[in-house]
Amino acid sequence: PPGQRVTPIRVAGALPLANERLAGVVLSGAAADTLLEEGVRVLSPLGRLVLEPAPGDATERLQDAGLRVLLQQDGTVVAGRF
Repeated sequence: PPGQRVTPIRVAGALPLANERLAGVVLSGAAADTLLEEGVRVLSPLGRLVLEPAPGDATERLQDAGLRVLLQQDGTVVAGRF
């Protein structure tokens, strides 16, 4: 839709973004595990984080980071800040 942008980026380490700037973050493949905390760091106060596939300890890590799991289905986890 007009006014909305999705920009895929590929990184090997830290996400090259400022803290709490993105409304949504999708981490897939190995990045769902290795960059989970980075995804949380760049997520805006009301943002959503999607992990696919989510690592086995995703729920604990997300809760420790202050996010709430909104959906958990078929290996995918969606969490948000509140």
